[in-house]
Amino acid sequence: MDNFYFRLIALFCAVNGIGIVFSHVLETLGVDDLAGAVGNLLLALITAFTYHLSKKAIRHPNHHRFFRTVYLSTFLKIVVYAGAMVAYAFTRAASFTRNTLILLLVLYFVYSILETWTLFRLARSASGRQ
Repeated sequence: MDNFYFRLIALFCAVNGIGIVFSHVLETLGVDDLAGAVGNLLLALITAFTYHLSKKAIRHPNHHRFFRTVYLSTFLKIVVYAGAMVAYAFTRAASFTRNTLILLLVLYFVYSILETWTLFRLARSASGRQ
Protein backbone atom coordinates (compact mmCIF):
# COMPACT_ATOMS: atom_id res chain seq x y z
CA MET A 1 0.00 0.00 0.00
CA ASP A 2 1.21 3.45 -0.92
CA ASN A 3 2.50 5.84 1.74
CA PHE A 4 -0.16 8.35 0.67
CA TYR A 5 -2.95 6.15 1.95
CA PHE A 6 -1.36 6.00 5.40
CA ARG A 7 -1.16 9.80 5.44
CA LEU A 8 -4.75 10.01 4.26
CA ILE A 9 -5.96 7.66 7.00
CA ALA A 10 -3.91 9.57 9.58
CA LEU A 11 -5.40 12.88 8.41
CA PHE A 12 -8.92 11.42 8.47
CA CYS A 13 -8.45 10.07 12.00
CA ALA A 14 -6.84 13.31 13.19
CA VAL A 15 -9.69 15.44 11.85
CA ASN A 16 -12.28 13.13 13.40
CA GLY A 17 -10.36 13.07 16.69
CA ILE A 18 -10.12 16.86 16.78
CA GLY A 19 -13.83 17.04 15.98
CA ILE A 20 -14.67 14.73 18.86
CA VAL A 21 -12.37 16.40 21.37
CA PHE A 22 -13.47 19.91 20.50
CA SER A 23 -17.13 19.13 19.79
CA HIS A 24 -18.28 21.54 22.48
CA VAL A 25 -16.27 24.35 20.88
CA LEU A 26 -17.68 23.48 17.47
CA GLU A 27 -21.21 23.58 18.86
CA THR A 28 -20.68 27.06 20.29
CA LEU A 29 -19.40 28.16 16.86
CA GLY A 30 -22.52 26.71 15.27
CA VAL A 31 -20.83 23.85 13.40
CA ASP A 32 -22.84 20.68 12.83
CA ASP A 33 -20.77 17.72 14.09
CA LEU A 34 -22.52 15.10 11.97
CA ALA A 35 -22.13 17.13 8.78
CA GLY A 36 -18.44 17.62 9.53
CA ALA A 37 -17.87 13.91 10.10
CA VAL A 38 -19.80 12.89 6.97
CA GLY A 39 -18.02 15.55 4.93
CA ASN A 40 -14.66 14.34 6.22
CA LEU A 41 -15.51 10.76 5.25
CA LEU A 42 -16.73 11.82 1.82
CA LEU A 43 -13.57 13.83 1.18
CA ALA A 44 -11.31 11.00 2.30
CA LEU A 45 -13.04 8.57 -0.06
CA ILE A 46 -13.04 10.96 -3.02
CA THR A 47 -9.38 11.84 -2.42
CA ALA A 48 -8.37 8.17 -2.29
CA PHE A 49 -10.23 7.49 -5.54
CA THR A 50 -8.85 10.48 -7.43
CA TYR A 51 -5.32 9.79 -6.18
CA HIS A 52 -5.59 6.24 -7.50
CA LEU A 53 -6.66 7.55 -10.92
CA SER A 54 -3.91 10.18 -11.03
CA LYS A 55 -1.23 7.73 -9.91
CA LYS A 56 -2.14 5.38 -12.76
CA ALA A 57 -2.05 8.31 -15.20
CA ILE A 58 1.45 9.38 -14.11
CA ARG A 59 2.88 6.08 -15.27
CA HIS A 60 1.10 6.25 -18.64
CA PRO A 61 3.39 7.14 -21.58
CA ASN A 62 0.97 9.80 -22.87
CA HIS A 63 1.49 12.92 -20.76
CA HIS A 64 -1.85 14.38 -21.82
CA ARG A 65 -3.61 11.58 -19.99
CA PHE A 66 -2.13 12.77 -16.71
CA PHE A 67 -3.36 16.33 -17.25
CA ARG A 68 -6.82 15.14 -18.24
CA THR A 69 -6.96 12.91 -15.18
CA VAL A 70 -5.92 15.72 -12.83
CA TYR A 71 -8.57 18.02 -14.32
CA LEU A 72 -11.15 15.24 -14.10
CA SER A 73 -10.31 14.50 -10.48
CA THR A 74 -10.49 18.19 -9.53
CA PHE A 75 -13.81 18.58 -11.32
CA LEU A 76 -15.15 15.37 -9.77
CA LYS A 77 -14.20 16.47 -6.26
CA ILE A 78 -15.73 19.91 -6.72
CA VAL A 79 -19.00 18.63 -8.21
CA VAL A 80 -19.52 15.82 -5.69
CA TYR A 81 -18.58 17.96 -2.73
CA ALA A 82 -20.61 20.96 -3.89
CA GLY A 83 -23.58 18.64 -4.41
CA ALA A 84 -23.15 17.29 -0.90
CA MET A 85 -23.02 20.83 0.51
CA VAL A 86 -26.18 21.81 -1.38
CA ALA A 87 -27.89 18.65 -0.14
CA TYR A 88 -26.84 19.55 3.40
CA ALA A 89 -28.20 23.07 2.98
CA PHE A 90 -31.57 21.83 1.74
CA THR A 91 -31.99 18.97 4.22
CA ARG A 92 -30.98 21.07 7.23
CA ALA A 93 -32.67 24.30 6.18
CA ALA A 94 -33.84 25.05 9.72
CA SER A 95 -30.48 24.44 11.42
CA PHE A 96 -28.21 25.37 8.51
CA THR A 97 -25.07 27.36 9.44
CA ARG A 98 -22.45 28.99 7.29
CA ASN A 99 -19.74 27.93 9.73
CA THR A 100 -20.35 24.30 8.81
CA LEU A 101 -19.83 25.11 5.13
CA ILE A 102 -16.66 27.04 5.96
CA LEU A 103 -15.36 24.02 7.89
CA LEU A 104 -16.16 21.74 4.96
CA LEU A 105 -14.37 24.07 2.53
CA VAL A 106 -11.30 24.15 4.77
CA LEU A 107 -11.32 20.35 4.85
CA TYR A 108 -11.59 20.32 1.03
CA PHE A 109 -8.50 22.51 0.77
CA VAL A 110 -6.54 20.40 3.26
CA TYR A 111 -7.29 17.15 1.42
CA SER A 112 -6.57 18.75 -1.97
CA ILE A 113 -3.22 20.10 -0.76
CA LEU A 114 -2.25 16.66 0.56
CA GLU A 115 -3.14 14.98 -2.72
CA THR A 116 -1.50 17.61 -4.93
CA TRP A 117 1.69 17.67 -2.86
CA THR A 118 2.00 13.88 -3.03
CA LEU A 119 1.27 13.75 -6.76
CA PHE A 120 3.80 16.51 -7.40
CA ARG A 121 6.51 14.55 -5.60
CA LEU A 122 5.49 11.36 -7.38
CA ALA A 123 5.54 13.05 -10.80
CA ARG A 124 8.97 14.54 -10.16
CA SER A 125 10.40 11.17 -9.18
CA ALA A 126 8.70 9.49 -12.17
CA SER A 127 10.11 12.07 -14.61
CA GLY A 128 13.60 11.61 -13.13
CA ARG A 129 13.52 7.91 -13.90
CA GLN A 130 12.68 8.35 -17.58
